[in-house]
Amino acid sequence: MEVSQNLPVAQPGSKPRGSAQRGSVQPGSKPGSEPGGSDQRGSVQGGNKTGGSARPGTEPSGSAQPATKPSGSAQLATRPSGSAQPANRPSGSAQLTTRPSGSAQPANRPSGSAQLATRPSGSAQPATEPSGSAQPATQPSGSAQLTTQPSGSAQPATQPSGSAQPATQPSGSAQPATQPSGSAQPATQPSGSAQLTTQPSGSAQPATQPSGSAQPATQPSGSAQPATQPSG
Repeated sequence: MEVSQNLPVAQPGSKPRGSAQRGSVQPGSKPGSEPGGSDQRGSVQGGNKTGGSARPGTEPSGSAQPATKPSGSAQLATRPSGSAQPANRPSGSAQLTTRPSGSAQPANRPSGSAQLATRPSGSAQPATEPSGSAQPATQPSGSAQLTTQPSGSAQPATQPSGSAQPATQPSGSAQPATQPSGSAQPATQPSGSAQLTTQPSGSAQPATQPSGSAQPATQPSGSAQPATQPSG
């Protein structure tokens, strides 16, 4: 007699009725559909599974999703919240472009520290201040120095250390335009510290200020008196 026919043995193809496969690990999708009665609890299939964890794409939550995740940390693109999003995030820190709030936005941020131009208030006026933080040129220390600062935060050029240096900085976090880190947005920030030009108040003077807080024109000390500033 041939007993080997139609037994409830686990064949790799179509399974007969009554085959209870609990915990069986199939490497790929099954070549044949199983008839009724196949009880597969906990079977881990290698391909095209609708349920499970660690889906590679379009997950709404999680950490470090590569694309189109609404929440999580370190999302690469189009995340509404999180930290260190590179593009069009409404909130978070170190957004590269078009962020309404946060630190280290390169352009058109309404708030933040170290804005480059046209800030109505804040400390760090742009020209010839002997003291202040974030001087743009030839400042040995401070925050948001523009050129040739050995240390500090937000130095734009040739700074060995610090945060938010725009050019040739070995360390820093999330600088959009050759800035390794920081706070210090380069353009059109209404408020913040370290504004480069025409800032009535703020810290981070753009040119030749060794220390102090935002004096715009030949002020040895004080707090943000650049030129026709209502307050500071």
